[in-house]
Amino acid sequence: MRHPLPLGPGERWAGLATLCYALTNTFLRATIDPAHPPDPVVAAIVRLLPVTALAWTLTFVTRGKATLRPGSARFAGWRVLAAILLSGAASYFIGNSAYQSALNQGGVNVTIPVAQSASLWSGILLGGAFLGEHFDLRVAWGGLAVMIGLVLITTGRAFDPRPDWYLAIPFGAVAGASYATANLFMRSAYRRGVAQSSGLALNTLSGLTLLLATAIARDGIAFIARLTPSALATLFVASIFNAGALFSLSRALTLTTAGRVNTGSLAISTLLAALLFNELMTPPIALGIALIVGGVLLVQRFLHPASPQTA
Repeated sequence: MRHPLPLGPGERWAGLATLCYALTNTFLRATIDPAHPPDPVVAAIVRLLPVTALAWTLTFVTRGKATLRPGSARFAGWRVLAAILLSGAASYFIGNSAYQSALNQGGVNVTIPVAQSASLWSGILLGGAFLGEHFDLRVAWGGLAVMIGLVLITTGRAFDPRPDWYLAIPFGAVAGASYATANLFMRSAYRRGVAQSSGLALNTLSGLTLLLATAIARDGIAFIARLTPSALATLFVASIFNAGALFSLSRALTLTTAGRVNTGSLAISTLLAALLFNELMTPPIALGIALIVGGVLLVQRFLHPASPQTA
C-alpha cells in the first residue's frame, strides 16, 4: 500500500525550517573567503547565540522550565535531561563545526547534498530502531536515486579549482548524521512531555557551552578575533535565520516523525549558491542534485504517516 505524502502541521513546520535553512546556508556561504575561511568553532558559536537567548527568554516567560527542573512535579526525568544535553552536543558542537568545515572545503553544492543524504538516512534508520517509526522497504528506491546523485556530484567535480573539495564529503556526512542523531534525542524528549521552548533552551545551551569551552581553551577570550568584521556581521544574519529554522524544526519534531523532518533545503540552497556565488554547476552535478531531490521525495512518499505527539 502506498502512503501519500501528507502535508500536516508537522510537515508545514518542517517546510518552514527548510526555507530558513536555505537562507542560513546562503549567508553561511557568503562568509567564506578562500584565503581566510571562517573558523568552524567560532562560526558555530555566533550561529547559536540568538536562538539560545530567545529560547531561554521564552522558557522563563512561559514557565516551561518546570519539566527540566529536578524536584518539580512535572520533571521529565534524568534520562530525558541527558538526551537533550546529548542532542545539543551532537547538533551544535559536532554537527555545526563539521558543517562549516565542509562548506569551507567544498562549498554548498557538495556539502548540502552529502549532509542532507546522511541526515535523511540516519533519521530513518535511527527513528525505526529506537522510536518505532516504521517505514516501507520501498524507500530503498529513493535511496538508490540519492546514491546515484551523490556519485554524479562527486564525478562532476573532477575539474573543481579547489583541490581539497573532496574533504567536504566526510565532514558533510558527519554533520548530517549528527543532526539526525540530535533530532532523534529531541523527538524522544518531546514525546515524554518536555515543553518545546525549554527543551530547545537546554539543547542549545549544551552545544554553546562545549563550543565556548573549546574556543577559550584554544585561543582565550580573544577567540572572536578569528573572524573578520564582515564575516561576523554575515554570520549574525545567518544566525537569525538559523534561529527561525531551529524553532520551526523543534515544532515539527513534536508533530511528525524524525524521518519526515530530516529533509532539507538542498534544491533552494544549491540554486542560490550557483546564482550568487558562482558555485561550480556542471550537467552531471545538476543531474545529481535533481536525483537527490527526487530520491528524498520518493523516500517521503513511502514513510509511514506520523502519529502526532504534541508537547
